[in-house]
Amino acid sequence: MSKSAEAHTQALPYCHPCARELPPSRAAQFVAEAHTKPKRGQRMVVDAGCGEGRDTLFLLSEGYRVVALDVCQRNLEVVRQKTKRAGMFSDTFACCVADLAEAIPLESHAVDVVLDVWVLGSVILSLDGRDGANRFLAEAYRVLKPGGLFLSQFETLRPRRSADRLSIYFANLTKSRFSIATSEPIEADYPSYFDVPVVTRTRWPALFVVARKE
Repeated sequence: MSKSAEAHTQALPYCHPCARELPPSRAAQFVAEAHTKPKRGQRMVVDAGCGEGRDTLFLLSEGYRVVALDVCQRNLEVVRQKTKRAGMFSDTFACCVADLAEAIPLESHAVDVVLDVWVLGSVILSLDGRDGANRFLAEAYRVLKPGGLFLSQFETLRPRRSADRLSIYFANLTKSRFSIATSEPIEADYPSYFDVPVVTRTRWPALFVVARKE
C-alpha cells in the first residue's frame, strides 16, 4: 500500500463527511462541454479519487459512462447509494477500490478521459513523491486511448511556487507522456468540502490542466 493510501484510509474514519452537495469540478464541467449529448454515451471517464462522487454523479447525469475509483470503501459505498437514489443505470457506472499511487485496475487503452481532481499534486506527490506521481501518470497513460485526455486540478502545497512556475513544473512532470493543451490558474475548492472549522491557510497556486495522451 502506498503512503498516500495508508494515510487516507487511516484518517478518513475520523474525518467529517462532506458538509454539502458540491458543484462539479472545473475538470468535470470541461468534459461535459467537450462532447455533444449523442456522443457522451460512447465516452468512458475515470473519476480517479472520486471521494463522495460529485463528479461521478454529474457526469452520469450528463450521459457519460463513468468508472469511479477511490482507496476508501466507505466513499465508494456513498457513491453507490447516491447513484441508486438518483436512478442511475448500472450499465453506465462502475466503481472499484484503487490505490492510485500504485495502479489503476483497468485494461489498457480502455478509457477516453481520466479526471484528476486534487489527487496527483495534493495527495500522491505530497506523500509518495515523484516515484508515486510517475506511477500514477504511467497508469493514466496506459488506460487512456490514443488521444485521450488527462484533466488535472493540480497544486503542490508550496505557496512560493508561482502559477507560471507551477505550470512549468506540471509540464516537466508529464512531458514524457502527455502534451499540454491548456493550463489556467484556478482556486482550490476542497477546503469547503467538510463541515469543520476552516484553518486560515496560505492560498498557494493551483492549476486546471488539459493534457492529451501523445
